[in-house]
Amino acid sequence: MGRIDKENYYLDIAQTVAGRSTCLRRCYGAILVKSDEIISTGYNGAPRGRRNCVDLNYCTREALNIPSGERYELCRSVHAEANAIISAARRDMITLIHRSYKMGLFTATHGTYSVRLSDGSFLITPFGFDRAYLEEDDLVRVKGGMKELGKTPSRAVLLHQKIYEQHPDVGAILLAHPVHAMAFAVTDAAFDARTIPESYILLRDVKTLPYEEIYREPDKMAAEFDVSHPVAIVENDCVIVTGNSLLQAFDRLEVMELTANSILDSQSLGSIVHISEAEIAELKTAFHLEG
Repeated sequence: MGRIDKENYYLDIAQTVAGRSTCLRRCYGAILVKSDEIISTGYNGAPRGRRNCVDLNYCTREALNIPSGERYELCRSVHAEANAIISAARRDMITLIHRSYKMGLFTATHGTYSVRLSDGSFLITPFGFDRAYLEEDDLVRVKGGMKELGKTPSRAVLLHQKIYEQHPDVGAILLAHPVHAMAFAVTDAAFDARTIPESYILLRDVKTLPYEEIYREPDKMAAEFDVSHPVAIVENDCVIVTGNSLLQAFDRLEVMELTANSILDSQSLGSIVHISEAEIAELKTAFHLEG
């Protein structure tokens, strides 16, 4: 027997994954491959927390005799490829959440991560769980204002939802309480990212927003973010960081905390020499920064 070629190797695995499908009509399997390594698998079936069609022995579209390819809004299943993407996103989120905890960017049950998914839903951290021990199954998927059954999302879920709705370019949102950056949230000191090029390129112009907006006026707070203001400090509460990907959002949070630390440490040495307006203009040109 000859050695199987790589393409059929992956196709055979996807076919095996399809055997786990819970759909009564069609069985599909999907695998995600990166750098010639399988990073995630998925099959079509009901979202986590909902009963599967195969368990109910009932399909709404089948019962109504709906032709293939029509009225997918009546289907309770998630596509195989979507489930594979969601599974990979859960793993990536948990990896960065644990890393954030170890770095002191998150503490105990505080701090919220969310990431937008390709089907318009998003994953978000749960309420009341210790971030140090958070697992993939603890994350909450939210779609159309509805959450996974039996789970409670972060109290900031509505704000995250509004930011995603108003900013299609935002792929991830982090709400955190890093020690040094929080010094600027509990004082009237302005956070000026014009310290070194990396800080300005990633953080741009950091706004300070009133505390009450985060829960009372999420629409208004969501509107405060744009390409020139991807990061904000909320008075006496937290910092909020957005990014086009989970990694970019995490990078911004990390750089924000390090920048805050350097600003505070430098006060014992003398006045900060900020990057000039001319140098800012050169950075915007060189790195194609909008706004």
